Amino acid sequence: MKRSRPPLKDIMRLTGLSRATIDRALNGRSGVQAKTQALINAAIQDLTLSSEAKHRAGSSRGRNFVCVVQAGDAFAQSIVDQCAALAPEFERRGVALAVIPCVSVSNEQVAETILGQAGADGLIVIAKNAPPIANATMTLRAGGAAIVAVQSDLDFIARHAYVGIDNRVAGQTAGFLMGRGFPPESAAQVAFMVDTVYYRCHEEREMGFRTTIRQRFPWFSVVDVVMNGDNDQAAYRAISALLEEHPDIDGLYNTAGGNEGVAKALRERGRIGKTIFIAHEYNPATERQIRAGAIDFLLTQDLGSVLRQAVDCLESVLEGNLHSQQIVVPLEIICPYSLPPRDTLVMSRFVA
Repeated sequence: MKRSRPPLKDIMRLTGLSRATIDRALNGRSGVQAKTQALINAAIQDLTLSSEAKHRAGSSRGRNFVCVVQAGDAFAQSIVDQCAALAPEFERRGVALAVIPCVSVSNEQVAETILGQAGADGLIVIAKNAPPIANATMTLRAGGAAIVAVQSDLDFIARHAYVGIDNRVAGQTAGFLMGRGFPPESAAQVAFMVDTVYYRCHEEREMGFRTTIRQRFPWFSVVDVVMNGDNDQAAYRAISALLEEHPDIDGLYNTAGGNEGVAKALRERGRIGKTIFIAHEYNPATERQIRAGAIDFLLTQDLGSVLRQAVDCLESVLEGNLHSQQIVVPLEIICPYSLPPRDTLVMSRFVA
């Protein structure tokens, strides 16, 4: 039996495209870009598969989800710990969520890991927006799996939805905090730190940070720091090299991981309390460094809420009722005076 085409309003909802654009694509008219056509085709396939799955299953019970995390040690461990804490709650919902950390591995290896989850009902993907990874998620999506990007977005056609903070707003917030930390029109020199390539969250944070500095604090000079790897060792080497050339750096915004490596380099050069240090993610590593006075501000989010909403999205995709392709969670700012109690920090290992 020939499959009926999903309603036009549902295709519009999933793609965010206008009725006229979709109509041109469906009727083979000119003026439709290949990427737009691919997005529409993927939406039609998703809606068709979701509708069939809804008729077959009629329930979300017994679903198998996998979270693939390509990140540094500290953040990957935070995801592992948070998923373990949420396991009883998910189990009551009939959902199993396994976590596969991919620390210090290539994009190709991450892609192979994703493709190896073809039997899962859905994937939460925290990874670089690199071609091998995007192609892998598109392959699983085409096979009927639900794909939700978390924390760092992927190409629209490589996932169904994104859940996380607005990373451009996070960068703007870092720029504002940095700028207000110095007297008006002071010629401060601040460093912007990023991992090499492909993390879309890093790109968006950089966009927000630079725009805010340019618009509101144009008298600042910004020094680029690119580290080759999202870990403490790479961060330590990068900041040590920065301090060789700029020993009196006034501020530092790290969009990536490796914060203990950054703190070690600052401490060795006597810059603790002198260089304003803004970082991301609240975890045991950053908690130690903010208490020690190395980190001044942390930009973070409620990981438990993020993972719950990601699972909600996966189920909505499979049931054919996903209403939004982007779910933005609140950005939280932590300073030494607003640290949450230690017993609220979910972790499997904590070193005081």
